[in-house]
Amino acid sequence: MTHDWYWVIDGAQQGPAPLEDVHAAVRAGHITRETLVWREGFAEWVAIGEVTEAWPEEAVAVVETPPVGGAAPPIRRTMNPAPPSLHYVGFWLRFVAVIIDGIVISVVLGIVMVIWMMVIMLVASASGSHGPSAAGGALLLLLSLLLYLVLFLIPILYKAFMESSSLQATVGKLAIGAKVVDRHGERISRARSFGRSFARLISSMIFYVGFIMAGFDERKRTLHDMIAETFVVRRGS
Repeated sequence: MTHDWYWVIDGAQQGPAPLEDVHAAVRAGHITRETLVWREGFAEWVAIGEVTEAWPEEAVAVVETPPVGGAAPPIRRTMNPAPPSLHYVGFWLRFVAVIIDGIVISVVLGIVMVIWMMVIMLVASASGSHGPSAAGGALLLLLSLLLYLVLFLIPILYKAFMESSSLQATVGKLAIGAKVVDRHGERISRARSFGRSFARLISSMIFYVGFIMAGFDERKRTLHDMIAETFVVRRGS
């Protein structure tokens, strides 16, 4: 897929132009590693040196100094070069997704609880009428600790694996037509997804203020989105 590229030189926006023109500007020394670029699919402006496709390896040895004319004035990375290509999902739709995911997770946790209770009943029946032995008591304690660990990990694993999969979304986000992307508009890595899932705990621990922030942020980000540098956008964006 061919994208039109935009970049900023001395405070002036350049483009749209094909990737070949960007490479030519890099080789000519007009674009440095720190030059901000944007194309359809990016959530914000980024330094070209961070974008592999736009910063060819052969250009590394060519571009050593910034262009004549001094440093360009600072540019906000959130500026929009054209009609935005990413449509951020708002607070209420995300709230619906949270409810749906809560139902899915509750079903899974319910199944785990049923299995755990069946195991407990088997241990109790094996102990006879005299109650559990010391070994049986230790086993029950171990099973209880294991249960708490599983109940804690299931929501984290569910969201981390689903959002870093090819679907880029949990069941709730799929239902509302949303997906999770990084600041380049691409699928997030497994590590970033796990980080986002753990950061969600912080959003919950502060009385869910981290979630409510999505209703006031310009790009509809929660606290855990900000920490993980992720965005929730409409599918097809």
